[in-house]
Amino acid sequence: SSQGSITKVYDGTPIVPSGQINLTGIVALDTVTATGSYNNANNGAGKTITYGLGGASALNYTLANGTGAITSLIISIQILSRVKAFVASDTNYKGFKINGIVNIDSIDVQVTAQTAGYTSTPNSPITFTLTGYPNNNYKLSTTVTGINAGSGYTLLLVDNSAGLGHILSGDGTATYFN
Repeated sequence: SSQGSITKVYDGTPIVPSGQINLTGIVALDTVTATGSYNNANNGAGKTITYGLGGASALNYTLANGTGAITSLIISIQILSRVKAFVASDTNYKGFKINGIVNIDSIDVQVTAQTAGYTSTPNSPITFTLTGYPNNNYKLSTTVTGINAGSGYTLLLVDNSAGLGHILSGDGTATYFN
């Protein structure tokens, strides 16, 4: 049988999750399994999927190649500290942790953070930027978590991964708004 378009979230592999391949038209006593693989592991639409059949009766069937998409994996930012070292001209902010980077990408994909100035004052924005290859496989979450996130703290958090400077604010979970 033919498959419709299959979508998965980026996981670092080109493998189609087995539960997403539906075989129809198989004779009741035949044993047939299917596997699928995208043409590469990276984010994108209209990707070619190549299928393979296995099992005792596989030679009696065919399955045409198809198309699918791999969507970006959302990674989260957890604020650990609102404290920043007071060092002249140093705007790097390190009081956060990222969650969700696939192990194969952990060295290459990074999130950096910069404060507007080198001093740490109330209402100083922090800009988070997704960098490295293959960062198009990821998106920063629109929610920042942690005991130090939210409107109870007067330091605004900014997601600049798309260069848009969206402000993250909120009620303890720093929910996103435009």
